[in-house]
Amino acid sequence: TIRNIQLVKDRAAFAGEPPQPINCPHVKPLEMIRKVKDNHKRLSLMAKFLTTFQGSKLDNWVKCRVGDHNLLCVHELLQVYQFLRPGDTAALNKDIQLNFGGGQFQGHYICRNCGQPISELEYDTHLEFDDQGRPMMGRSELVDKDAVTREEIDQLIGPLGGMEAEEEIEFDNETKTIVYTTAKQMADKLNAPLESSDYMALVSRAFGIIQQIPTRERYIQIQQAQKKSKTAATAAAAAADYDVYINQALVCAVGVHLLILIQSKKPDITIRAMPTGCRSLRGQPLEPEGNHGIQCIVAVISSFNKDSPPWNLTQFQKEKEEGMRQKAITAIFEPILRSALQDPTILQGLAQKRDYRRKILGMTAGQGRPDEQLPEDFAPIPFLMKPEDFVEKVIVPEAASPRDRAELWIRQGNHIAK
Repeated sequence: TIRNIQLVKDRAAFAGEPPQPINCPHVKPLEMIRKVKDNHKRLSLMAKFLTTFQGSKLDNWVKCRVGDHNLLCVHELLQVYQFLRPGDTAALNKDIQLNFGGGQFQGHYICRNCGQPISELEYDTHLEFDDQGRPMMGRSELVDKDAVTREEIDQLIGPLGGMEAEEEIEFDNETKTIVYTTAKQMADKLNAPLESSDYMALVSRAFGIIQQIPTRERYIQIQQAQKKSKTAATAAAAAADYDVYINQALVCAVGVHLLILIQSKKPDITIRAMPTGCRSLRGQPLEPEGNHGIQCIVAVISSFNKDSPPWNLTQFQKEKEEGMRQKAITAIFEPILRSALQDPTILQGLAQKRDYRRKILGMTAGQGRPDEQLPEDFAPIPFLMKPEDFVEKVIVPEAASPRDRAELWIRQGNHIAK
């Protein structure tokens, strides 16, 4: 009939375009991993898979580092974190349920972002009956009285609104935008939760270092003067070297100020898990000894293998041996760190952090634990004393020394305890 023909046309118009297949090396191993039934083995394989293909995070998706397309939903990344960090299982599971929990489908809770299953249903939906044969629970609709009340309030005064999405910072300079993007990528790698104000300060400091680097024209003149040649070939080679030079400096400047920013924060930033190659972010420049923080940032820079600026222009990944690559990065990183420590604002921030740790943790702040030593003259009364024993020494609170006042408190405590 005409009606059926029209319905077929409407369905064809509503169907949209067929999905475009992704021809990427990650597709086949991901399909094989998802077919693994054993949960422990599947998550172990997924962790290795992410080590190879994980890129940056955008919205609720993890990007593929090989191509510009989505790799996994963030809920699957959090499930891998649950497998790697059992101590944080409860907090990560709460994050998954709040941000990604959707409906039920084929015996699973599914993700409302990607539609993949999150976990199996763990409760029985069958009816139970009491001794009289009456159902103890039914399938009738459950009415949330609080939700009804909220709807009535919304009708009267309007909705209260929801949580705002994370605001992206915009800059009037392309270099600042690249610095900001690089800082976010490195902070994500470190699992360091930074605020917008932290990124603004980091971008300002790193951009200040980049401004001190010679311009391309000046760099070419310096290279020609050193090689004593002003040919076009020499100028072209120097121009190519400049791209490597400026991007290596940019990445290391971001790493330097990221380390200084994290070490200067009050209170300390809580980092759930250190990335590969990192023991801690302690040591210099905040502490007089140790370089764990410097080694950690260098290891993070060395681990990036992205086909986007500035990472694809640093040429760090041309060195295949990890130790030699980190040594080359350290040779650029340390001079920039020494230059940054000439800034009075940075020195003041580090001094304030040391003073803060000293007040909170005591004189042993360098060891990361409070000072628990008792004074030498601390000697509480360890035996029962009678009232006549206090006649020899009468303590007047207004005129008593701190030691005598402490003894008076102990006497009063003994008396009250009786």
